[in-house]
Amino acid sequence: MKREKGTLILRIVIHLFLIVGAGFMLLPLIWCLSSSFKTSGEIFTYPPTLLPKDPTLSNYTELFSRFPYGKWYLNSIVYTVLLTTLSVFFCSLAGFAFAKYRFALQKPLFAIVLAALIVPFQVVLIPLYVTITKLGWMNTYYALVVPFMASPFGIFLMRQFMVTSIPTEIIESARIDGCSELGIFLKIVLPLSQPALGAFAIYQFVFSWNSFLWPLIVLNETSKYTLPIGLQSLFGIFYLKEFGILMAGSALMIVPVVTVFVFMQRYFVSGLTVGAVKE
Repeated sequence: MKREKGTLILRIVIHLFLIVGAGFMLLPLIWCLSSSFKTSGEIFTYPPTLLPKDPTLSNYTELFSRFPYGKWYLNSIVYTVLLTTLSVFFCSLAGFAFAKYRFALQKPLFAIVLAALIVPFQVVLIPLYVTITKLGWMNTYYALVVPFMASPFGIFLMRQFMVTSIPTEIIESARIDGCSELGIFLKIVLPLSQPALGAFAIYQFVFSWNSFLWPLIVLNETSKYTLPIGLQSLFGIFYLKEFGILMAGSALMIVPVVTVFVFMQRYFVSGLTVGAVKE
């Protein structure tokens, strides 16, 4: 009885701690959403108010009327969806090759993939910029998408999942039945890899949606900006004057990320343990 009571108290304490922690993490998002309905003067009032005294939609209307925010939003959606789709496909394809095939230089090539995980992006930034410039891809979607269609992390993640979770016997049986290698990948491997695919898709979506440094370097036309670059340009224009519009833009920018996570969180949670089983 005492043990059950102690366990109950411990659970209550843990849940209270988690609720308080979640509140602190959500506070900036709540403040951003609330400030998007405030005037610039109310945002800087002291003491600050959590809820707007006189809610207004003027920040949202001015955001779309004065700036090409809708175009930036569309650019980000196209870029993010395209890069996420291609990256998930190519990383899963490479992971499948490393997990279920035996070929020359397999181990050295996979070692190179692992080594690439620890190389900061800033190290390859200049060579990548020179390459994109010589290809004539500056200020195009090619420069945004092609260099990141396959990532070392994605290949490693998919390979580890397929090694531990997809039986080789199923693949061999499909070959005996006359299924092609591409058919095995599309009809057997991908459906069985949904937890890893979902987890990596969320990671890649957030990475692409929030990408700032590389788009800032390769894009030089306002109409081709993605949301992070567009919002940064607004910050330079306003410079501590019209933060309500910035908050409105930031609040709308959060929507796709939250939506994707809500609908795919079960894949994300199940994919957290991908690769945890040692070979």
